[in-house]
Amino acid sequence: MLQSTTPSRFRDRISGPLIKILRLYVALFTSLVMGLTLLAAYLYQTSQLEYVREKVLMRLVAEITNQSGELNALATSPLLWTGLTDSQGREVYLAPLLERFNRGALRQFYVLDYRGRIFIAPESRSAAVATAIATDPVVATAVLESRDGYGLRATAKGELQVMLIQRIQNPNAESASGFIVGVIDLPTLLGGLGVDSEAQISFALGDQLLMPVPEGRWMFASEGRAVAATGDLEVPVRVHVERSMVASAVFTIGGLLVALLLGAWMIQRVKSWAQRFAMATTQRLDRLLLECQKILAGERLQALANSGPKDELSQVTEALNAMLVQQRKFTDDLRATSLVFSTAAEGILITDPEGRVVRANDALLSMTGYTLEALVGQRAGTLYRSDQGEQLRRAMSLALQEKGRWSGEATFIHRDKRLIPSHMAVSRILDDEGEVRGNVTVITDISRLKKIEHQLRDLANQDALTGLPNFRYMTEQVQHRLVQAQAESKRLAIVFLDLDNFKQVNDEHGHDAGDTVVKALASHLSGHLPPGHLLCRRSGDEFIAVVERTASDDNELGRQLHRLLPLEVQTEAGPLTVTATIGVSRFPEDATDWHELQICADVAMNEAKHEKRGTLGWYGAAIGRRLQRRRQIHSRLREALRTEAFEVHYQPELNLRDGRVVGFEALARWHDPELGDISPAEFVPLAEEARVIEALTLCIADKVLRDKPLLQARFPGAVIAFNASPQVFRRSRLLEFLSERSVHDDSVLEGLEIELTESEVSRIDPSLQLQVQALVGMGVRLVIDDFGTGYSSLSRLTHFPISRIKIDRSFVRGLERPREERIARLIVDLAKVMGFEITAEGVETPEQRDRLLAMGCSRGQGWLFARAMPVSELVGQEQPIQFPTSTDLITTP
Repeated sequence: MLQSTTPSRFRDRISGPLIKILRLYVALFTSLVMGLTLLAAYLYQTSQLEYVREKVLMRLVAEITNQSGELNALATSPLLWTGLTDSQGREVYLAPLLERFNRGALRQFYVLDYRGRIFIAPESRSAAVATAIATDPVVATAVLESRDGYGLRATAKGELQVMLIQRIQNPNAESASGFIVGVIDLPTLLGGLGVDSEAQISFALGDQLLMPVPEGRWMFASEGRAVAATGDLEVPVRVHVERSMVASAVFTIGGLLVALLLGAWMIQRVKSWAQRFAMATTQRLDRLLLECQKILAGERLQALANSGPKDELSQVTEALNAMLVQQRKFTDDLRATSLVFSTAAEGILITDPEGRVVRANDALLSMTGYTLEALVGQRAGTLYRSDQGEQLRRAMSLALQEKGRWSGEATFIHRDKRLIPSHMAVSRILDDEGEVRGNVTVITDISRLKKIEHQLRDLANQDALTGLPNFRYMTEQVQHRLVQAQAESKRLAIVFLDLDNFKQVNDEHGHDAGDTVVKALASHLSGHLPPGHLLCRRSGDEFIAVVERTASDDNELGRQLHRLLPLEVQTEAGPLTVTATIGVSRFPEDATDWHELQICADVAMNEAKHEKRGTLGWYGAAIGRRLQRRRQIHSRLREALRTEAFEVHYQPELNLRDGRVVGFEALARWHDPELGDISPAEFVPLAEEARVIEALTLCIADKVLRDKPLLQARFPGAVIAFNASPQVFRRSRLLEFLSERSVHDDSVLEGLEIELTESEVSRIDPSLQLQVQALVGMGVRLVIDDFGTGYSSLSRLTHFPISRIKIDRSFVRGLERPREERIARLIVDLAKVMGFEITAEGVETPEQRDRLLAMGCSRGQGWLFARAMPVSELVGQEQPIQFPTSTDLITTP
């Protein structure tokens, strides 16, 4: 049985080292304080001495320099050297001169004759003092050698004085006329500086030391040197300052004693705190020990009390509480695991370290048809197999050794030898020492998932209507085929096939008939394209095929493709003859990239369709140049819009009877410095593809609004129309643009027309129709361009606020043919019935004009009258342009 109390030795083991550590810390702290105290005292005393030294030295050097200047002024004074030669009355003017330079007790001047005798002395000095100055060895030596000099002397009272000797030179004599001696009283100088009386100061000029520097005493000392200029001489000055250490020592010792007493007090406090800490710690250990004894006795505790501070003991208590929770959870998990094992829908198989079956749940027995007795003891590896065979077993063994788990697919063998696609997840069972005790395997029957996977793969790779590979799968296969062809220097052909008039088949016979046509064509192409081809349905009525070709079979391949169509297809609506337009590009001559090859074949197909539907077109150099130009135009579009490179030309619209100009159609023109003139037929479709047609339309509209006042001033009553794409209505940009321009001037939109083609009007939805009506409400007129070429119902036209329709130039060009003439006449009659104005486009001959007038069409435009011109040509003439009305016709395009 464990003791319920903690032995006192444990408390000592806690408090003893703690007290030692804290004592060491206090000792180090006290030593640091004492060291800092000594350092502070030393630094303070030395800084004070240096301050006194520099102060005295600078003051003395300045005084010597100033007095030297005054000596020089006196020595060169004519009064002074004249007076030295004057036998009588010299005191009258020399004494005041000398007194003017004296500065009380600090500075005195004495004048000596050429033999060094007192000539004039300050009135405040006695004869004895003057004699002592004149007989001083430094003065006597300077007089004897007839030179300038300097030196130190001590007075009878022991006071220090600095002497400066200056020769008095008469310009008319070669020898000195006399000498002037300047005396600086050092006690007076020091008294003026307020130097501390405890500081002992010694002075030296050059090598002359007036007061020897004491050595071997407890003193702080500081010495400084400087040089003072005295005429032609330089006076080295040295100042030595000392101060006794006794006062500082007393102060420092007092500070050290205070630090020692504070350290001793802190050590006592630390010892008391460590003992209390040990006592409190062991008390919590006593309580924790009692709780542990209850656990060993088997008592069920919810949680151990943990009311102390958050420290290691509280962490031990929390760890024990966590262990209690884990123990209860482990017990509950065992029950849950047993329940899961028996009721799980997946099969569970437990094996020993040798791989023999130990246990299996009911789901596994139901899945495989075995009984538990038949499985126990068998090798688990004999119950499943895989296409990977031994490779799978090695991978599983390696994963179990490195990670302790493995998962993958395998095929379980049913008792009746039926194969069951399964997903297996194997995990190792380890004991507390990390030794392997077996494996647990979870087996999931994925037969249904495999079936769905195959179905999804088929759906993902096949076209639902034709059963052909879809475009995504085709792209993957072609990429591999291109790589192989590149490596083996093979030549391929990419065939792009587009059904002709497929929309008409759907519209006239229904989508079921269209689907029948597409499936029949897919089957026909699969059976008649060259062997080894790849074929897919690109979109609704487009197919792409890849076939191999030899160096000499391009003509033969063309004949084979020609023989593919036409094809007659039986539908519920009756037999239909199917034709298609085909474009072909070649690998590697035309391109090597799959995307580029498709573009080349598509361009070739569009070129062939433009010439004649149902034909075959090969991609060639001419088409490549057109494609290259198309790309260049596409790349320059945005820059042209940014720089406003687009211009507007205006083609006049005339009254066919009298030749009067009644309007203009604004036409965009673009001249590129490198590409030259670019036709609207080239750049407008590209602008729509690049989604910049909106910006282009607004650019043209802005130029039209700027030119409109000039045109209407020259041609009163003329209207100006510009073409707009339905795309500009999708974000209401055109409506916003024209609204902003008309805010300050309601008349800015007068005589402005917007032209939309009949096909575009048929595609405008109701929300866009509201914008059109709003524009008409602002004064803008709506014109239907290319009327007769699109598909629109009369009921739809009646819902639009149309002002005028324009007969397409294709009908005007064919007016000599009865069919086109009847269509044109019907359009004119329709316009009259619906109240629309009507204009004929493309009028090029007088005969066309006469026929139009006979039908009742009185407005027209075309090269018979004038080409499209910039506004400068229309309004820049001094005389108005005359348009022909009869035989004098402009026919030059």
